[in-house]
Amino acid sequence: MKGVPGEFCALRVIAVERGPGEFLPFEAAALLLVHGREADAFSCLVDPGCRPPEWLCRRSGREEGEYRRGHAPREAAAALLRFAGERPILIYAADGAELALLSEGGGSPTPEKVLELRQLAWLALPYLRDHSLKTLASSLLGEDLTWKAAEEVRLLCRLLQYLMDAWREAPSRLRAAVKGAFSEAGNPWHSHLPGGRGVPDAYPDLTETLPRMESFPIQEDDLPEPENGEDTDACGSGAERAVDFLSAGGPLSSLHPAYESRPQQEAMARAVAEALEDSAFLVVEAGTGVGKSLAYLVPGVLHARSSGSPLIISTYTRNLQEQLYHRDLPTLSRALGTFEYALLKGRGNYLCLRKWSEWCGQLSRGEPVLPLYGLTPAEGYAFLSSWMSRSPSGDLEEISIDLRLALAGTAERLASQPEDCLRSRCPFQFRCFV
Repeated sequence: MKGVPGEFCALRVIAVERGPGEFLPFEAAALLLVHGREADAFSCLVDPGCRPPEWLCRRSGREEGEYRRGHAPREAAAALLRFAGERPILIYAADGAELALLSEGGGSPTPEKVLELRQLAWLALPYLRDHSLKTLASSLLGEDLTWKAAEEVRLLCRLLQYLMDAWREAPSRLRAAVKGAFSEAGNPWHSHLPGGRGVPDAYPDLTETLPRMESFPIQEDDLPEPENGEDTDACGSGAERAVDFLSAGGPLSSLHPAYESRPQQEAMARAVAEALEDSAFLVVEAGTGVGKSLAYLVPGVLHARSSGSPLIISTYTRNLQEQLYHRDLPTLSRALGTFEYALLKGRGNYLCLRKWSEWCGQLSRGEPVLPLYGLTPAEGYAFLSSWMSRSPSGDLEEISIDLRLALAGTAERLASQPEDCLRSRCPFQFRCFV
């Protein structure tokens, strides 16, 4: 395993969470790796003094009696500590069951010896919305959790190699800045992550790595042209085309084997298409299950393509906006053929580069900043800079929920706001995400 610690112990505990920070362990496994090769292994079942849940027996394929014959938690923890010795320990996250079980054995590794795989995932793949172990396994390796500790501890090692390879592809200046911040924070990853060229200033804002976005006034010639060769009379009216698209046997039905046409949806699509053709106002009320999103998207996209005019969809909630952008519009693009679409939110959803640069300056000068939850400010800088320097949009919603919780509102405090925007006087105006 190239680039990973020369000798370390990977640890995985299968447990049921009883409450915040409280776990019932049922199986534990550890793996000793020396220069990337498996040198030794240890595993044991654990009896926490209660019956294992039925779903755990079902998913792991084990019988209840197997768990009941396992080691007591204190014995299992002591065996794991002996196995690990003084080596660095790789776990998924510090708030998981692994450290909780080790504390049962009368000892626990010091923080500088605990490598959290989730932290490496935050760095290497900041664009993932979910960094849970289940999602990492399925999205990166195409594997499922087996609920068997000996198998999942090897899964951790495969993920470690994947994430290390991904981190090597990060820009060199970013890698150097993160390594410096981790060294300042005393984070154990600083000894194992590949760094970049040169020694950067403390906490550089890295804004110079973002693409420069020139701003030009929109001219009439910039608007999309109507589709060439489209004969509206031959194809029927916009209302007829929208209804045909949504009907059984239409282009949309070919993407879904169980597709069913809905008369209410077709009626709404016809009304929307006619309103667009007549430049009229329309108010529609429809219940759940009608398929309102497609009923206005289909005629809207068809009208935009035939007229060459842009279409703007404004939603009341960000959840609906995300649904349209990530689910409905890609579906329509497959059925209709490629068309351009973009997501735009209120400016409070985007990172303000001026605030970000000022925050980095505070850190470099050693000025106090608001505390984070479970992270040092230097670690917060490392994770935010990794995301910021590779984000295509600066949308704070791109940051996974577990990292946003750890940042304890820092990302929101760095958001753009209309009342403090410097606009044309801002030194970052040509790289501004907004």
